[in-house]
Amino acid sequence: MLIVKTPTAPEYETQGLAPLNLVKIVDTLPQEIFDDLTKLASQICGTPIAVMTLIDENRQCLKSHVGLKVFDADLNKLFCNDAFLTKALFEVTNAQEDERFKLHPLVIANPNIRFYAGAPLITHHGFCLGMLCVIDSKPRHLSPNQRESLQMLGRQAVSQIEFQLQSSALKNLNQALSKKALFYDALIQSADESIISTNVDGLITSFSLGAEKMLGYKAEALIGRETPLIWHDTHEMEMRAAEFSNTLGVNIKLGFEVFVINAKNGQSNAHEWTLISKDGRRIPTSLTVTAIYDNNETLVGYLGIARDITASKQLELSLAKTADILQRTNEMANIGGWELNLQTMQAEWTSEVFRIHEIEPSNLPELEKLIDFYSPEARPTMISAIEKCATYGTPWDLELPFTTAKGRKIWVRTQGCAVIENGEAVRLVGAFQEITAIKQNQIDRDLLNHEISKANDLLTHITNAMPALVAYWHADLSCKFANKAYIEWFGKDPKEIIGTHVRDLLGEQLFTLNEPYIRGAIAGEKQAFERTLTKANGAGSYTLTSYIPDININGEVDGFYVTVVDITELKLQEQKRLADEIAQRELLVSEVHHRIKNNLQGVAGLLRVSTIDYPELSGLIDEVVSQVNTISIIHGLQGRASVSTVRLCELVAEIAASNKSLYRTPILIDIPKFWKPCRIAESEAVPTALVLNELISNAIKYGDPTIGVNISLSLEPITSSVLITISNNGQLPADFNALSFAVIGKGLQLVASLLPKKGALLVWEQCGELVCVKFKLESPIVVLENEELENYDVFKI
Repeated sequence: MLIVKTPTAPEYETQGLAPLNLVKIVDTLPQEIFDDLTKLASQICGTPIAVMTLIDENRQCLKSHVGLKVFDADLNKLFCNDAFLTKALFEVTNAQEDERFKLHPLVIANPNIRFYAGAPLITHHGFCLGMLCVIDSKPRHLSPNQRESLQMLGRQAVSQIEFQLQSSALKNLNQALSKKALFYDALIQSADESIISTNVDGLITSFSLGAEKMLGYKAEALIGRETPLIWHDTHEMEMRAAEFSNTLGVNIKLGFEVFVINAKNGQSNAHEWTLISKDGRRIPTSLTVTAIYDNNETLVGYLGIARDITASKQLELSLAKTADILQRTNEMANIGGWELNLQTMQAEWTSEVFRIHEIEPSNLPELEKLIDFYSPEARPTMISAIEKCATYGTPWDLELPFTTAKGRKIWVRTQGCAVIENGEAVRLVGAFQEITAIKQNQIDRDLLNHEISKANDLLTHITNAMPALVAYWHADLSCKFANKAYIEWFGKDPKEIIGTHVRDLLGEQLFTLNEPYIRGAIAGEKQAFERTLTKANGAGSYTLTSYIPDININGEVDGFYVTVVDITELKLQEQKRLADEIAQRELLVSEVHHRIKNNLQGVAGLLRVSTIDYPELSGLIDEVVSQVNTISIIHGLQGRASVSTVRLCELVAEIAASNKSLYRTPILIDIPKFWKPCRIAESEAVPTALVLNELISNAIKYGDPTIGVNISLSLEPITSSVLITISNNGQLPADFNALSFAVIGKGLQLVASLLPKKGALLVWEQCGELVCVKFKLESPIVVLENEELENYDVFKI
C-alpha cells in the first residue's frame, strides 16, 4: 500500500473530511460507473495504474482500480495523504528524486512507483471524499489536457457519489416519511433551503418555510393548486428543453418535464436556475431534483431542493471584473507576457508584447533576430541574462534601451525566470513592459536632484559667508540645516546640531523663553523678537531673532527658517542716541522751567507791590497772586525745591482749576470712585504738567467756552497704564495729521518737544460732535502705588 506519513485525526478533520462512515458507500461492492472512470483515467493519462480511493474518519479503501490489487489500508499510511491535504491536483513527476517520497517502500520496491498524480474528490460543500489517482513506474508529467481530464473525471466521480448518497438518503427518507409524517414535515419546515415536493404531475404537495422565505409565497396558497412553473423563467426553460432535445434525440416539450427528466431516469439533476419571487426578484439558485419512491419502489413524486447562490454569483462576477481590471491595467501600464519553450524553441507572446515591438501578431520574428531590437550596447547584457536563466535558472530583471520595428527609440523593462522540471529548465516565462515615460521621468528627476544639490551647495556657501546665524527647523522641531555662524555660536560639532531637537540645543531655560515664538511659527505666523544671548565662549550679545514659516503649496507648515542677527553695536548706538535726546530734552525743560519760574515770581512781586499803591484792590490782587502761586505750584516753580511725590489726580485737578479760573469756563473731571493712587516720576513731573496744561487750554480755546471741557481718567491694571481723555465740542481740521504737530500751532509744537519719548502716547479722535484727545501714560512715566484705594466722586472744579 502507498505509505507516506501518519497525520493525526484532528488534522484531517480540519481539512473537511466527509463523514462517509455515516453511509455505506465505502463498503459497497465494485460498481461499473466507478470502474469506467478509473479505466478512462488510466487510458487518458497513459499510466498502467489508476485507483479511486474513498476516505472516512478512520480508514481508506480502494473503491475502483486498474493494475493494483484491491485492499483497505490505514488512513494514516497512504501515499495519497499529501495529495488529499492539498485539495488540488497533486503531481509527483519523479518520486525517486523527491525528498518526501524517495524512501517510500513502494518507491524502493515493487511496484517501483516513480510518477503519481491525484485529483481530490471535493463535493460542492467543500468535503473531500477521496482521490482519483494515476500511477506509473516511469518518471513523467501530465500534459495540460491530461491534468484537466483527470480533474473532470474526478468531478464526474463526485457527481455519482453525491447522487448515490442523495438517492440513499432519499430512500431512507421515503421510508421514514411513510412511518413518521409529522417528523418529515418538521424536518422540511426547519430547513433554510427551499424544499418543495410534488406529485408525478408536478402539482405541489409540500412547501417549506425556507421556500416561503425565498419566494414570498405561502404554502397554503400553492399546495394542491400550483406547479413550480410559476416561479421559473420561461426563456431558461426553453433553453433547457432544447438542450435535452439535442442530447436525447427526442423532442422535450416546455413544461415540468425539463426539471425532472434526469431524476426520472435515476440520474443526478443538479442545475442552476433563476427563480422569480412573488415580488419580482430574480434569485440565482442551484436546484437538485430527486425522485421519491414508495416502499414498493413506485415513483410517487419529486423533491426539489433549491439553494440561493446569489453570493457565489456575485463572487464570480467580482472575480471576472477583477480579471478584466487586471488585463486593462496591464494594457494601461504597457505590460505584456511571453513564454519560450526551450525544447521546441517556440515562443508565445501576448498582444501587448507585439504592440510594444510594433509588429503584427501574425508576424512573430525568428528568435535569433529578437536580440536585434535591443540597442547594440544592451545586447550582450540581454544574451548573458538569457543564457544564465536557461542554464542555472537565474532570473533577470533589466531596464534596457530598445528600438521598435518602426524605428522608435524607447526603454523597456524585461523580466524572465525559468520553469524547472526534473532539475532542468524547460521553459522561460516573463513580462515585458515599455517604461519610456518612467525612464524619462527618472532622468529628469536625477537631473533635478543634481540641480537641487548644486543649489544647496551654493546656498550653503552663501549662508556660511554670512555673519548672521541661519538655520532651518522641521515642524517636529529637529534641525535640518545650520550655517557656519550658527554652529560656531553654539560651539558644537555639526553632527551634534543636525537632527537634534531645538530644546536640546537651546537648553530648557532658553527654550521656555522662545517656545511661544516657536509655536507661532509652526502655526504659520512670522515671529521677531530681541533677546540677550550668551555665546558658547561666555560672551553676551544682544540679538534680533526672526522665525519665518515654511509653508508648502497645500498651506501646511513644513518647518521654519531662523535668522539671528547680532545687534549689540546697533543697540549701543540706539542707547547713546536716546541718552543724547533725553539730555537735550532735560536741558530744554530746565530752560523753560527757569524762564516761567522767573516770570511768575516777577508777576507775583509786582502784584504785591501794587497793594501799597492801591489798597482798595488788595483783595483782587491777593486773588490774582493766589492764582499765580497756584500755577507756580503746578509747574513746581515756586522758588523752592519741588516736592518729591507728584500724584496724577492732584496734578490734573490743579491744572484744570487754574485754567477754569483763567478762562472762566466749566471743567468737569471724571475719576473712578475707587482709584488706585499713582505718582508721576520726579524727572517727568514738569514736562507732563506742561503737556497737560497745553492740552486743556487748547481744548478750551478751540471748544465752546459756555459748555466747557470734560476730563476723564481710567486705569488699566494689567498694563499698569493710565488714560487721560480731554474732550470739547468742535471738529478736527480737515488737514489734521496726528503725526505732525506743526499744522496745529506753536503751542502743540511745545507739546511735541516735551512729550516723553517712552511711556507716553498722544492720540486725537473725532467722536461725533466732540474732539477727544487721549493722553496715555505708562511706566516709567507713572507708577502705581501700593496703597489703599482712594475714594473719589465725579466733581466739578
